[in-house]
Amino acid sequence: MIFVSALQVDKAVFFTATITVTAFLPLFTMTGVEGQIFGPMARTYAYALFGALAATFTVTPVLASLMLPEACRGGRDLGRAQAARDLYAGLRWALDNTKLAIGGGLIFLVISVLVASRLGTEFLPALEEGNFWIRAQMPPTISLDSGTEATRKMREICSGIRK
Repeated sequence: MIFVSALQVDKAVFFTATITVTAFLPLFTMTGVEGQIFGPMARTYAYALFGALAATFTVTPVLASLMLPEACRGGRDLGRAQAARDLYAGLRWALDNTKLAIGGGLIFLVISVLVASRLGTEFLPALEEGNFWIRAQMPPTISLDSGTEATRKMREICSGIRK
């Protein structure tokens, strides 16, 4: 029974995970600051999904066959199965009333487009690209007063360049 159940959902689970990873493709292709920020997150999410898929198709059926009580394996109905049937009754209603279901979906789509059009395009703070990043290395034997004086001179020179 567990093997048959796993075979019934294998393609759906695989394609669901594939679609989710595909939604992250723009994050994989980002470059610059955005790529450095969001790239590791996208890769981690994809690795986690593929690991979950491997566990779903290998470990989960074995654990289910070992841990589920005999009553479940014998086909006796559980309360959760009735809840799933009720959920599918809602799906049956949507299939029987396709015009209403599609109309409701289109209304939500229009609302989503209107809300999305009001969102800003910036999601990262403005970068200070005109600034200089200068590092100076001084001898380890320099005194604090001499280092402070040298730093002041460097700042004066740089502020003169900026103008």
